[in-house]
Amino acid sequence: MPAEVSDQDGRAILEAVSADPSLEIVVDVERRLVEAPALGISVPFRLDDDARDRLLRGLDDIGVTAQHMSDIDAYEARRPAWLPSVVTEASRQATPQGITSPGGRRPGLRRSSPWREPRGLVAAT
Repeated sequence: MPAEVSDQDGRAILEAVSADPSLEIVVDVERRLVEAPALGISVPFRLDDDARDRLLRGLDDIGVTAQHMSDIDAYEARRPAWLPSVVTEASRQATPQGITSPGGRRPGLRRSSPWREPRGLVAAT
């Protein structure tokens, strides 16, 4: 994710780095600043609150979703058995290896859809 600064500030930072390639540049997500401390450069950048929070907490899309696993598990538990299901760690732990559903399959390992292959179709070779 780029730290987007104004054209004027971007030029100032680029010129400073061009003059000294070893110049330390700090992107402070918490304070929403791009800084070159040795030169006293400190410029703000735009970053929405959600993106800032996710960066500070080290969360990607999967991490955000994982925060809601108990809600997802509760939802899956209420769904009719004929609908597709998701196997989660919680459902694996709650289902001993030997237990199967009435159809003989382990819960959560059902067909993904009630749709069946059309009969009479032959693949071209």
